[in-house]
Amino acid sequence: MASVPQLLYFPEMKGYSKCKWCPMGGLSGFMMTVFSAVSADERRWTHVLPLLFGIGLFAVFFLPFLGKAFHIDDSFFIDSAGLIGWNPLEASPADYPYKGVVIRHYLPYEASHPFLLPYMMKVVRAAFGESERAMHAAFLIFPFMALIALAKLTSLLFPAVNRKAFLVPLFLMAVPAFLVNAHNVMADVPTLALFLTSLAWYISAIEKERALHAFVGSIFLSAAIFSSYQMLALIPLVLIYAWKRQRLILLTLVSLAVPVLCMVSWVLMIYSRYGIFPLIKSSLSVTGLDNASEIARGYGPGMFSDRAVSILALLGTSLFFVFAVYAVCSAAWRRLAVMFGVGIVVMAVFFSLYASYPFFETTLLSVLVTTALISLSEAVRLTYRAGESSPQRFFLLAWALTVLGYNQFVLPFGSARYLLPAIPPLIMLLISAIDWGRAKRSTLPVAAAFLLSALFGLANAYADYFHAGTYREIAREVQQFRSEKYGSPDVWYIGEWGMRYYLDSVGARYLLNDLRAPRKGDYLVIPEMPRFWQPHMLLTPRLQLYATREFRSALPLKIFHRQSRAGFYAQHWGLLSFGFSQEPQERFEIWEVH
Repeated sequence: MASVPQLLYFPEMKGYSKCKWCPMGGLSGFMMTVFSAVSADERRWTHVLPLLFGIGLFAVFFLPFLGKAFHIDDSFFIDSAGLIGWNPLEASPADYPYKGVVIRHYLPYEASHPFLLPYMMKVVRAAFGESERAMHAAFLIFPFMALIALAKLTSLLFPAVNRKAFLVPLFLMAVPAFLVNAHNVMADVPTLALFLTSLAWYISAIEKERALHAFVGSIFLSAAIFSSYQMLALIPLVLIYAWKRQRLILLTLVSLAVPVLCMVSWVLMIYSRYGIFPLIKSSLSVTGLDNASEIARGYGPGMFSDRAVSILALLGTSLFFVFAVYAVCSAAWRRLAVMFGVGIVVMAVFFSLYASYPFFETTLLSVLVTTALISLSEAVRLTYRAGESSPQRFFLLAWALTVLGYNQFVLPFGSARYLLPAIPPLIMLLISAIDWGRAKRSTLPVAAAFLLSALFGLANAYADYFHAGTYREIAREVQQFRSEKYGSPDVWYIGEWGMRYYLDSVGARYLLNDLRAPRKGDYLVIPEMPRFWQPHMLLTPRLQLYATREFRSALPLKIFHRQSRAGFYAQHWGLLSFGFSQEPQERFEIWEVH
């Protein structure tokens, strides 16, 4: 624990204008340090070339997906952008339909996320209109920021592996939990990017004893919290690291108080104006009550254990190729191979009784859960046998376990996007533990692992890209159908997420679960995936199946699919984040009202 003199010690700030991370030092210095995976004193082409290679890969991984349709909760964030004013403290109550019911006098402050990203969307829409490409292009800053900040953070925590620091963001870029979500405009990747950037500044402040860096870190940490409330749980991580490094100073405490005070001030201002606490109340919960009721629902029969299995399977999916590199390059590869083999057998027996999945899915689930469990056990072992680097490893382990903890005990269900903040520290722990000096023949396994990881990640990204596009396509068909049909009948629909966004844009009407308004000659579109309710029981006898529309992908891989039980976005659809099926990616039933 730091002594009182240490707590009162203010680092000397002479020459801070020369700080290479300081914006006052010039844009070129800022770009060459923050957006570089190499140390500030090494500016050779041998270090620039990996950076250029990374930028090229980034273009390959992201630019082809700029035209992706808005998907899952993208539409909700876009709706929130429309409900708030240019003054984010001003919003008018509105009747907001959600999952088949109307939430009366809904205020966007009741949502589960604060307003940083909806406000950014508001600006982008004002400048470029309703454009998927413009929105995705604007949000590209976040995955780029996340990868660069992660490389910088790795080089700060583990200077000895500086030349291999680029491997950490390289493998993260190919992880489906990161790549797929980075192609959406939800809060997950932006939150991660802002948090990683804040950590890079804070670690720099602690390691180099530069007070200004801590306050720059507090700005990015504030932005991360205003992107997602969960980041409040990660504030103690900076204190843990400073304490373990015996550099816990007063300015660090003050800088960490800034984002908390900003959030408290915002919550109190909303309460004073509207009488609600944003962090507590959420009218959009499944139960329709508050966030506490959502947490309680997650402890229901089957939900808690399914969530644990889902989290481990998602973690194993994310770490599989990194763990393979770690195992192959480790001197203890025989021990790891035995653990892996025994673990698969034990898990296969367990899941054959627990999940009642077919043989292939049971085996896949066993492999992924075993990967997660061994990776976590290795992270713990490495932390307590790390010697001089134990503060760094303790910090990373605490980071990963904190995220896993609130995923299991606070969030209502397992999801790849919820788990995302736990992946970078575990990749760092495994990559940094490799003795690259002894691993003479590491180039081939590392290259092969990354290639396979990249192909798998891009396959997941394409599967989600195709899935998202089905709702945009059905909206175009509905628009054409109405224009060709005599009398332009009303077309109603059941569905949420991207389907809702695109069908609303062509004039289709949202069907409430207690509504009998459709008239004779109208049509009703019901999807497979975003279907959360059924037509009213008095309307059902009046419906006659008119047609079905199926969208089939050339790729059998599915990441969000009922038939293949792929639960990338939520454990409700399956314990695995992906599956394989020749069934249609999405199926729409079109019913005629009689």
